[in-house]
Amino acid sequence: SYIFPESKRFGFFPGLLLGWNITSEPWFKVKAIDYMKLRASYGQMGNDQVYYRDALQEYAFLATYGFGNYPINNALATTLVETVLANPNFTWERANNYNIGLDGTLLNNTIDFTLEYFFNRRDQILIQKTGSTPASSGINSLLPPVNAGKVDNRGFEFNLMYNSKASRALQIRGGINGGYAKNKVVYMDEVPGAPDYQRQEGKPIGAYLAYKFDGVFKDQTDIDANKLDYSSVTSKLIPGDMKFQDVNNDGKINADDAVRLDKNITPTFNFGATLDMRYKNFDL
Repeated sequence: SYIFPESKRFGFFPGLLLGWNITSEPWFKVKAIDYMKLRASYGQMGNDQVYYRDALQEYAFLATYGFGNYPINNALATTLVETVLANPNFTWERANNYNIGLDGTLLNNTIDFTLEYFFNRRDQILIQKTGSTPASSGINSLLPPVNAGKVDNRGFEFNLMYNSKASRALQIRGGINGGYAKNKVVYMDEVPGAPDYQRQEGKPIGAYLAYKFDGVFKDQTDIDANKLDYSSVTSKLIPGDMKFQDVNNDGKINADDAVRLDKNITPTFNFGATLDMRYKNFDL
């Protein structure tokens, strides 16, 4: 891909698929099962359409500079500063996909089903190493994104269909399908001093930071008995306000008490249903 430096333009992404038709074995004699196949696969996929902050990234082969102003000896001087740092190691994002599935039909093709389990590890994801690079370095905001992020995604899918021939003219096919998937950040560049209960690693992408609920202030007497400082959250406590846990036990409720949840905006389970009816030459 032309997106990458010359030494990184070519990628090799192998794959392997294995299948076993169990019903073709001479020892398999189960009348209720018409067909059953076990399959497994592994494959890599490479992505060169790499977006970061909603912009397609290309090889930044050269650091760029811009002019600025800075006071030196009580006089405003023109300065030359780096605006973008080069990234000579920019390369493909990679996905390692593992899958195992079972396909089958039962009861003279009345029921057919598919069951699948999958595991996907994406690595070499573009991230900007702003967490471990302090702002005092002067280059925190100039760092080019690098291929360092890792995310796991695992789950299962199913599809169950029922086939019926109510009469010579009427045929009915209906079923349900669904799937569960949840991702987990394996590595991203986080602030070294962040407490473990706020870290993104080990949680889903975009997992919320939230205060832990610890009850409700029922009345003014309850508020007067409160020993925690809520000034970072609200200027005045009133009956009905929520109580929060002082996670770091410093006597204050502030951003340091927010806890990384195991949830984000993306649903983990999706499902659906299908119905297909045919009467003579008409479909519904």
